[in-house]
Amino acid sequence: MVSRAVGAVALFVLAASSALAQHPPTAPGDPGMGGMSGPGQPGHSSEAPTSVDPMLGSGSSLTGTSGSRFWFEGGYQAGFIRDLPTPATIATRGGTFAVRGAPGVSAVLGGGNTDIGTLSGARFTGGFWLDSNRSFGLEASVFFLAEKSDSMSVGGNGAALSRPFFDTSIQAQNVRILNLPGQVSGSVSTEVKSLLVGADVGPVIRVIETDMITLDQLLYFRYLRLEETQNVTDTVSPVGGAITFRGQSFRNATAAVSVRDSALAINNFYGGGAGLRLGINPGRFSATLSGKIAVGGTSQSLRLDGSTSLTGTGNDQTAAGGLLIPGSSNGRYNQTRLTYMPEFGAKVGYQITQSLGVYVGYNFLYMNDVGRPGNNFTNSVNPTQLPSSQNFGVPFGPAAGAVQLQNSDFWMHTVGVGMNLKF
Repeated sequence: MVSRAVGAVALFVLAASSALAQHPPTAPGDPGMGGMSGPGQPGHSSEAPTSVDPMLGSGSSLTGTSGSRFWFEGGYQAGFIRDLPTPATIATRGGTFAVRGAPGVSAVLGGGNTDIGTLSGARFTGGFWLDSNRSFGLEASVFFLAEKSDSMSVGGNGAALSRPFFDTSIQAQNVRILNLPGQVSGSVSTEVKSLLVGADVGPVIRVIETDMITLDQLLYFRYLRLEETQNVTDTVSPVGGAITFRGQSFRNATAAVSVRDSALAINNFYGGGAGLRLGINPGRFSATLSGKIAVGGTSQSLRLDGSTSLTGTGNDQTAAGGLLIPGSSNGRYNQTRLTYMPEFGAKVGYQITQSLGVYVGYNFLYMNDVGRPGNNFTNSVNPTQLPSSQNFGVPFGPAAGAVQLQNSDFWMHTVGVGMNLKF
């Protein structure tokens, strides 16, 4: 579906731009249209002009209302983004030690995608015509979806609960035990966050304007920032058994070992684009369709931070390295990728007065290449690198591989309501 939408938007923009370049619209009365401007001349109609709503005048589009030079609109938007991927299985439950793949063991966290739900935000657009004929203007817009977080926590519920990983030292599946009745008690939680903000600025060229139809060509520079975080945290305490920190065992009932894996992915897009905006304005009601596509570079930054903490012993300590993010992977990783960003918008409006109107709108935006945090959790680690392992600090077998940034595509739907002003 996404690829078809991308192709349709790109084809619409390119084809229409090419047609406009080859066959520019001819003004009324231009001899090339076979019309003349004076009364009694061939092609001149003596019929009375069509009646016009006195509250509106003619040309009631967003960017041109009977002499209006400035326009502004803004309102609330609700956004829906592509689920955040979490391909690594975070927790398993059941069986003897909840080892992944064993009979009766099932994944209870991770191993799929996380739906963060509805994000709230806003969109504002403003502009002005530089000439009295409203043929060339400037327009700027900003839009955002405010930060939204979602979390989930699971416990043992009387059964074995573990965090699975592939142990490179023995080349087999292994687990960090979180809950084992009569031995240790613990839980694990995951949290995801997402934030998006963007801005456009550029010229508007009016290529067609009649009483009912306007067509604008849009050229713009775009900045967009997508920032997402995924945190995985577990905590284990002894209830008859022992817990481990940096190779040492602790049986104190007040002791606890917490493991935290955190990945932050920041995408900054800088690029230029072009598009078309069609307005249909049969009186007080109006409809607007737009298609745009931007191409540019996305600076991708991935920050990985794994840590393990010991508390409740009178000597609290923290060591580098979690579980899915060993200490050797901690740090910041950067790359720049070529990105294209098609966008489609549709809007229905109602003009209350000549200057004030309301609208309901829909927008779809797609990016072909972004970094997302959950794609960069490793599932293959060497327990000698893990502070929560009994074998910590005793080199054996291959270490975890180098971090390779993993990317995926991204899309966003928004629906919104707002008001517009023209003066």
